[in-house]
Amino acid sequence: MLNRTSSIKTLLVLLLLTLAPVACRASRPPAPTPGSHPTPTTIPTSRPSPTLMPATPTTIPTSRPSPTPMPATPTTIPTSQPPPTLAPTTQPISMPSPTPPPVTSALVAGLEESTTDPLGFHETSPEYQKAMDAGVRIVNVPELGSFFALWIPEGYAQQEVRRVMAVVPGSNGIVYKSFDLRIEQARKHGYAIVSVQWWMGEREAYLEPSVVYSLLATALEYVGLHYEADVHQAAYEGFSRGSAIAYQVAYWDRTLGSDYFALFICHSGGMHDPGPPFIEGLRAGKWGDDVFQGQHFYMYCGLKDKQWGQAMCQYMHNAEQIVTKYGGTVERFIEDPEGGHADFLLTDTYYEDALQVWFRLTE
Repeated sequence: MLNRTSSIKTLLVLLLLTLAPVACRASRPPAPTPGSHPTPTTIPTSRPSPTLMPATPTTIPTSRPSPTPMPATPTTIPTSQPPPTLAPTTQPISMPSPTPPPVTSALVAGLEESTTDPLGFHETSPEYQKAMDAGVRIVNVPELGSFFALWIPEGYAQQEVRRVMAVVPGSNGIVYKSFDLRIEQARKHGYAIVSVQWWMGEREAYLEPSVVYSLLATALEYVGLHYEADVHQAAYEGFSRGSAIAYQVAYWDRTLGSDYFALFICHSGGMHDPGPPFIEGLRAGKWGDDVFQGQHFYMYCGLKDKQWGQAMCQYMHNAEQIVTKYGGTVERFIEDPEGGHADFLLTDTYYEDALQVWFRLTE
């Protein structure tokens, strides 16, 4: 009897142990089947979910318009000055000018020498310091919108004849460079030099020839007043564009009765055909038949002029013929078969010969 009771208890214990895991499994959530995904729990958030950008981008407004593509042909930009050109028939050297501004004794007396110029070339010119070291001085002329520079040799006041060479530079010329190759000759022969600034520093901006004449007259009257120069025995030396306006300067010198210049030295700057209105007026006889009566010229051209070629000698021969036709005298015409545009100044024999002609005319 006891054995049977123990056996029953043992069976009950085993039965309980077998049913316990089944009860535990029944209280858990069912396990996911292989290959299935659980449903995620949604977590609230204060920021909305980001929206994906569409395949076609949205146009964003802007306050600036989209740039317009440049046309194949470049747009012409207006300018108050014509672009530079070497074409002889389309680049006028001068235009008709009114009467030169008057040069009064009060204007000349009020001028002072300086070491700076109003156009700022003293800050940019490589030749400025060399000119200052050589004794060059600057005189600003506000009434004419520019300035001139001067150099006076030692002992000038004691000389019996006190001559002045007036230099007009060529295209884009700056006066400080005018003295570089000229002071040695001036020191040797004892004459003064003045050089006028007629290029304004911007492309084709130049003083009118009539204003250039007044600036030359101011410079000469200044050295006459302060250094007792013989201002009516001066020589005009013009290079390139400065030579091309020499004929109009000569016209004003005679027309106004000033007679400052005993000789006009013109190198590599003649008369184009067709030319500017003043030259065409000469050809047509509008200024009379004695425009250059009593005036003297010295002319040079080089057949190997790299800027103009052999045409430059033709322009100089045009000038020779017209000057002679209207009463002037061409003392010398040099046509150098090997010469270049600036070789008159670089050839001592030519320059010395021109000086000797000047000295003979002013004895």
